[in-house]
Amino acid sequence: MREPCIYCVRKHLAQAVVLLCESRKGYPENLLIAIGHMAEAEDEAPTEELANEIRDARIDIEGNRDRGIILLTILNKVQKMIDDEMRGV
Repeated sequence: MREPCIYCVRKHLAQAVVLLCESRKGYPENLLIAIGHMAEAEDEAPTEELANEIRDARIDIEGNRDRGIILLTILNKVQKMIDDEMRGV
């Protein structure tokens, strides 16, 4: 198990979003890489709740139940966690 790292989670989710978009534009192999980034984000999530949200989205994407939009919601949540941490909240 990795050390939790909210910055790493943000990085992996942002990469997954880009790769999912590219997978729909003629680069289907990028879907597998996006799924890998989501698994990395899940491993590094600082809370079980966040890890489960990422996991649920990843499983849906793996099962062809597209949840790409939910990734943006999760990414925004992660950014808020980072902003709160920076403000000492």
